[in-house]
Amino acid sequence: MSDAVITVILTQVATIMEQQIRQEVRLVSGVEKEVKKLKSAFESIKAVLVDAEKRQVKEESVKVWLEKLKDVSDDTEDVLSQWITANLKAEIEGPGSHSSPTKKVCSLVTLPCLGCNRVALRRDIALKIKYINERLDVIATEKDRYKFNVVTGSPDRPKTTSFIVVSDVQGRDIDKNTLVSELLSSSHQEQGLI
Repeated sequence: MSDAVITVILTQVATIMEQQIRQEVRLVSGVEKEVKKLKSAFESIKAVLVDAEKRQVKEESVKVWLEKLKDVSDDTEDVLSQWITANLKAEIEGPGSHSSPTKKVCSLVTLPCLGCNRVALRRDIALKIKYINERLDVIATEKDRYKFNVVTGSPDRPKTTSFIVVSDVQGRDIDKNTLVSELLSSSHQEQGLI
């Protein structure tokens, strides 16, 4: 009787664990999709940044929105840095990097777990990216509420040149004439003193 109960419980636990593992595998294998979604969200937000930066001076809510966007951008940069660092570390600590006999024995024991560690790392990164995407979805919804203008192309810069058209120079004629008359009048007075 107790064997039957234990068997039923173990079967249920195994079924639950199998479902959890399948969800985790889907999460890890869906990282590329999440990264594409992340990239797309940033590109759509980037299109309105020029307008948002102009409006933040007048509208406090736009300033808060830009701060949220900066926080998400910083978090994204951190996650990508962790990903790159972990991949480089995995390459450096690969199976060929063990030199002492103790490390070789440990590597034989831990080699199966190495794959588990990499999967766990990918899972952590996937969860972080998924969370960032959720935050970006909220920011994108707020972006639509502000009705920012989409700026296409680069902003037009004014044309500059080093040539000066004398007729365009204005505003210093009176000062120039006063200075010239002072210099001329003082030179006549000094000649009389000598």
